[in-house]
Amino acid sequence: MLDIGTVAVYIMNILNKRFRGRGGAEEKNMKGKGIRSAIAASALSAVLCAGMLAGTTFAWFTDTVSSTGNSIMAGNLDITATKAELDVSADAQYTFTNRDDETETYALAFGAAEEFDGEAIIAETAFAPGMWNAKLLTVTNAGDLAVYVKLNFVTQDEGLADALWFDFIGVNGESVTGELTHREMSTLEGFGSDMEIPLAADESVSYILIYGMDKEAGNTYQGMNFNVDAYILARQQTEGATYPWDGQSTEEVTPEGDTYPVEKPEQFAWVVDEINGGTSFEGKTIELTVDIDLNDMPWEPIDASAGQLRNAVIDGNGHTVSNMNVVDRTVTSGGMPYGAGFIGNINTGVTIRDISFDSAYVEVTDGLYLGNIVGIVMGYANGETVFENVRVTNSTVYGYGKVGILVGMGNVGCNITFRNCVSEGNTIRAQYDAGGLAGMIQRNNGTDTTVVENCAVDNTFEFIAWEGESCIELVGQEVAYTDDDLATGTPVPRTIDATVVEMDGYYWIVYGELYCSYGKSSYDARITTEGEHFNKPIANSEYPVDVQ
Repeated sequence: MLDIGTVAVYIMNILNKRFRGRGGAEEKNMKGKGIRSAIAASALSAVLCAGMLAGTTFAWFTDTVSSTGNSIMAGNLDITATKAELDVSADAQYTFTNRDDETETYALAFGAAEEFDGEAIIAETAFAPGMWNAKLLTVTNAGDLAVYVKLNFVTQDEGLADALWFDFIGVNGESVTGELTHREMSTLEGFGSDMEIPLAADESVSYILIYGMDKEAGNTYQGMNFNVDAYILARQQTEGATYPWDGQSTEEVTPEGDTYPVEKPEQFAWVVDEINGGTSFEGKTIELTVDIDLNDMPWEPIDASAGQLRNAVIDGNGHTVSNMNVVDRTVTSGGMPYGAGFIGNINTGVTIRDISFDSAYVEVTDGLYLGNIVGIVMGYANGETVFENVRVTNSTVYGYGKVGILVGMGNVGCNITFRNCVSEGNTIRAQYDAGGLAGMIQRNNGTDTTVVENCAVDNTFEFIAWEGESCIELVGQEVAYTDDDLATGTPVPRTIDATVVEMDGYYWIVYGELYCSYGKSSYDARITTEGEHFNKPIANSEYPVDVQ
């Protein structure tokens, strides 16, 4: 029985929990398999995270149970966990009864505790009626910061839940807290939704996780499965601190006039789901009221290609979105992926202001040539797009071409303004058309309408070579650009210093500190400086725009 008044209960990194049911009294067969190795496989996975701290730094960890040396305010976070298996040969250490059947007594002994770091601690296949198992788990907060812990479960039942039961038995020294209650597995999802458990600094807690299949379960459950994802979310005991996102949950936002105030990650996820589902936020303001920790969970990019964000404002109010992990795209054309970022695709202008993105990761790497039009904040940009007081730090963006920190690609006719923006400490991985603000921005009939005001850019660029390509350094090369990016236009020669890569006889601009300015595919300006590069075409009449 769980006694939440005296003991804090945790499910620590229980990966690969597989309940594959068998009817009748067949033999028990237990073996572990990889995470989600088949659709029919059950999985119970857990992630332990230290939540965002209001107005301070944060720490987080996934797929592990410990993270040392993370400075939070004036304290240190250090959480570890151990597991111990049943030992049937030892004298009983813990004894408790089944509240539902007082004649049923469990006398359990456990072996030596072992630290675990993301590996499976439960893997059950061919679970049969009457079978059960137990683990002794201990969590230690070895740091000097008090936290709150919240449990969240997401279940997928394929008919087996009605035959399964579970419980958590608190351990206090050499005794247990309470009695066993066979809790129906179907109740697991709501089990921890209203529970917030404090764990003081330098405190440990132990519990017995026990689970099994009803004795009366018959052949009707053969071949059925039950899948559970379990998340442990922790936040410091600080006013205003929020829990990180569990990767699943959403919560509706109630608008206040034309403003949608976002107070937690689940509401942020709801807004994205609504936009991607076709709901219009035209003329609305999406406003953060807290820092948002997306917990490195897979984040679906926004697809606003139907005008859902026309004249909208995304206002961060000075808050930070941390640990965004985008590994999907919004467009596939000719088998190639395009458009990834917080906003992957948008066909209208939008204003994004007073917001920071920290420790984000955005990648599109399908196929030989990876993926194009990839940015941390936005993939495609269109119309009147304004970035004001937008910061991106400690992040990585990875694609093939048109890869930037704030924007992947600005389409022809767009007018992009970067005002008081910061792009520092990031890593850009690409082969061509990459930049610290944007990867590539198209000119409009020879005119670059991009505005950059008071922006700071300092990033690391990594060239991704395919099929043996290498970079070529152009220094002081005069190029025959024209005023309308057409061969019939008035010559406007420009001297460039640029890093290029040669592909199919063309020189492609690799990187611009701010962005790469792109002309038209119908005209490739040629180098006019005598020497080894003479008459080489610069693809699409591009040139790099660097920090002055």
